[in-house]
Amino acid sequence: MLTSGLTASIALEKAGQMTSGQVVLVTAAAGGTGQFAVQLAKLAGNKVVATCGGESKSTFLSSLGVDRVVNYRNENLKDVSFCFRFLYLPFILQLDNISLVPVPT
Repeated sequence: MLTSGLTASIALEKAGQMTSGQVVLVTAAAGGTGQFAVQLAKLAGNKVVATCGGESKSTFLSSLGVDRVVNYRNENLKDVSFCFRFLYLPFILQLDNISLVPVPT
């Protein structure tokens, strides 16, 4: 637990220089590091978009206060990110827990 929390904190606050009022995208958000990242981003006063695969994970992320859950088994992140930028702002900070591949915004 300590490792996941520290990883999320360092990734968002140090590497990502997270501030308040941003739109943060967290992939694999129902996992260990992802759920810490979601909570830290929300505590900092940000809107959070989180990806996961499955209904139970979607429900869990909603209970953490995620503003928009993307279940990749039912939705395409690219379509959601396109719509989201017109409703709020483009993703300012992206924490990719899956790979080093850039997330389309």
